[in-house]
Amino acid sequence: MTIEISDIKYWKPLNYDDAILYCSLLEVDGYNNWRLFTNDEYITHASIIKEIIVNNPGILHDKHIDMFCEDGLRLLPNIIDIMEYEEMDEYLDGLFVTIPVRPV
Repeated sequence: MTIEISDIKYWKPLNYDDAILYCSLLEVDGYNNWRLFTNDEYITHASIIKEIIVNNPGILHDKHIDMFCEDGLRLLPNIIDIMEYEEMDEYLDGLFVTIPVRPV
């Protein structure tokens, strides 16, 4: 399945529950089927996301980005099936980068 990644202006620092709600209520250019990445989609599109971030410096707070991790990028909870949410919650003050995507 192919996905569309939302424009960076729709990326928001939110807690996990608010991220789910935000995506479900988001409407962009008449499309309202936005959701979070699956784990596989995130891995597949990590280089594209990283490029968007690099081309838009200062949009996201540094504590939400780890450009030096093993896969070259870490943004949470953009992944639907995140497992260690509670552990990361304390570190990031409960806010994570939410990147809405939709199937096309």
